[in-house]
Amino acid sequence: MPELPRPAHAGLHVIPILCQIISPKYRATGYGFLNLFSTFTGGAMIYLGGVLRESNVGLAKVFQASALGLIIAALVLLAVRPKPATEER
Repeated sequence: MPELPRPAHAGLHVIPILCQIISPKYRATGYGFLNLFSTFTGGAMIYLGGVLRESNVGLAKVFQASALGLIIAALVLLAVRPKPATEER
């Protein structure tokens, strides 16, 4: 049986990036902030979707804004440089 294609986001997780740039002492706080912002963003996007729908904003404009956001996020992600590996105790 042929393997089904995986979604584009499969395997792209933020937690390993967090572990590369944050010391082990602050990782739990980092996880908490990631959860906080993802929950807030999800709620805000539901509200924004309703505002856009009532304002009769076309779907093409929404996709253009999404593409711009993805490009900015990719540039920010490329700017993150991991610290050199050190021994953890």
